[in-house]
Amino acid sequence: MKKITYIAIAALLASLSACDIDEVYKTQLDQDVVYTTTAGYDGLINACYENLYYMYGKEDGIPMMEMGTDLWQNGSATSAAWKECVNNYEWNTETGVNRVVWNALYATIAYCNTAIFYQNECPAYDPAAMKAKVAEAHFMRGFSYFHVVEQWGGVTLTTTSMAEEGAREYAYRSTEDEIYDQVISDLMIAYSDLPESQGQERGRANKYAAAAMLCKAWIQRSRLERDFAENPDGKSKWVSVITNEGHVKYSAAQCADSAFKYAQIVINSGKYQLYPSDETSSGSTKEWLGDNNKANSEFIFLEAIDHENGYNPEVWNRGRTRQYYMMNIGSQASNFGVQGDGIRYGRANTSRVHPTLFLLHDCFDPKPSETDVNSTIYCDDKSREWTADTRFDDSFYYKYFISSGSFPVPYSILKSCGKDTTYFWDAYQTSGMESRYTITGNIVSPEQLRANYSGYNYYADNGTMASTEVIELENKPAALGCYTPNFPVDSAWCARKKYLVAGLPSLDGAINTGIFAYFQTNGATAKESNYRSLSPSLRKLSPLKYIMTNQQSLNDFPIIRLTDIYLLAAEASILSGSHQSEGLEYLKTVRRHAAKSTNEAKILEGVELTIDYLAKERARELCAENWRWYDLKRMGLLTADYLNAPRRNVYGQSYQTKWRVRPIPQQMLDQIANPDEYGTNGY
Repeated sequence: MKKITYIAIAALLASLSACDIDEVYKTQLDQDVVYTTTAGYDGLINACYENLYYMYGKEDGIPMMEMGTDLWQNGSATSAAWKECVNNYEWNTETGVNRVVWNALYATIAYCNTAIFYQNECPAYDPAAMKAKVAEAHFMRGFSYFHVVEQWGGVTLTTTSMAEEGAREYAYRSTEDEIYDQVISDLMIAYSDLPESQGQERGRANKYAAAAMLCKAWIQRSRLERDFAENPDGKSKWVSVITNEGHVKYSAAQCADSAFKYAQIVINSGKYQLYPSDETSSGSTKEWLGDNNKANSEFIFLEAIDHENGYNPEVWNRGRTRQYYMMNIGSQASNFGVQGDGIRYGRANTSRVHPTLFLLHDCFDPKPSETDVNSTIYCDDKSREWTADTRFDDSFYYKYFISSGSFPVPYSILKSCGKDTTYFWDAYQTSGMESRYTITGNIVSPEQLRANYSGYNYYADNGTMASTEVIELENKPAALGCYTPNFPVDSAWCARKKYLVAGLPSLDGAINTGIFAYFQTNGATAKESNYRSLSPSLRKLSPLKYIMTNQQSLNDFPIIRLTDIYLLAAEASILSGSHQSEGLEYLKTVRRHAAKSTNEAKILEGVELTIDYLAKERARELCAENWRWYDLKRMGLLTADYLNAPRRNVYGQSYQTKWRVRPIPQQMLDQIANPDEYGTNGY
């Protein structure tokens, strides 16, 4: 399938200049010449999408949109890497990721403004085709200002191109309402003028992507109309505010009604469908299968990655987001044969983000097996199979497999990890008992993978993967090298396993007996210090199909998915005070999608149409998809009361109200003549 082909503007200028037959030599063509050609204008529209890379293809979007919430923790609150990620720790006007995302969004806005300005200056373009192209610029401008206003609040709103008015010496702030007016205006134009489908061009906005963004904009705007001001550090009061002198305001209910309307347009369009559950797998499991990544029936808007020719920003160096959510294999799991730089588990030295105990257990809520139902300590590694919800399995690696033919675990390692040394010592003393301490592995080479599992990995199958790359296959129980479930484990049971096991602390707060107890959670020191970097790793964004190397993943990144819109519709039904029967059914639809068909009744137990329930449901469904910070802000949960609760605030830092907006980048303040007037958002 095709995708957006990114054409660097500089290269485009050079190519057009070379074709110029005018007698006057030009080393660089003016944009008035370039953007009035079909090729030049197409390149300008492509450029409107290019900076999505900084938000969804690299590390910069993670601290801005996922960290500082209840779902993720960093390795250390005082580590040099990502100090700003931990509950917004040490954000300031010089913070790098803050500057990168600001620049990416405003660069996109500049491209969009220029595209809208030049729409009547390209006579070769068919008017109907031009209208659709301009609608893409409106979509991306609305999309960008949505992120700008949520991240930085009321900042500069400009809809004119520098080609029209030149560089600006002074910058002035608009209100959040004014920016939201522009967001909704742009998205309405996009919804009106975009086609229902972009054909084979993956990653381009269509009519339903615009409707989905209208749903998001309207429900996010509802936070402006709820009374957070009376009690900024406590739970928000869900009160509508309707009037404001000199400016049109909307009540929270009106915002929610509009959000619900556009959610229904997307849901009822027939353009997107949830993968059906059956007796063998849930719809959620099917959604994340690698074969579905490039043609996914649930992806409404996405960052499309070209896996065939590398027509991407930074060419093949793509899909790096997944690396930062991986466990550092080299810390301990490598002692049990798990490869520290394997294809599936990424580069060990990029590991930065780990799930909180709140996400692992409070949200995913694992259920014990029948034999352990009366215990808070589970002994059975099949316990996950008794949980109807498949999304922990779909979202995380918690079983790590070795990638060699076999791996003998040294006795010294078994002993240091609290294993039953009597049991394992027999293996070292008695001939023929090597299986007690040898882990039997998987096939390892791309050649073997291609021969035995045709189509399993795109790059191995077409011969472009390096023969030295390490590939781990799953679902080979004998090859299990490390096990990090999201429930407490029994130390005695762990001690007799040849593989590494680390689970959660016991739910009642008691310390498990024995050394082999749990990995580090919520800033606590692990029972065994070597375990502190062990945790489940993110899986959902890196199905093996399109992973090329341990760093380069050419999987598409879903920005808006259909289940997201179902859940927003359910939330909107609460805020609007109407449509609640439909809202409850939408919530149940997402729950059914997350279970095998045989578990439908079980997964619907205890479903509640409440904000608290939806906050956890969105964590289960959308963790690591760059929406969590927005969810908490909209739901009134970016508060000290909420984030300082047990298992959410990893390092116990008191939440500050100013963290609801980010600092204005110093780079921007240095470029304007009125920085003191503009302000820093309190940083």
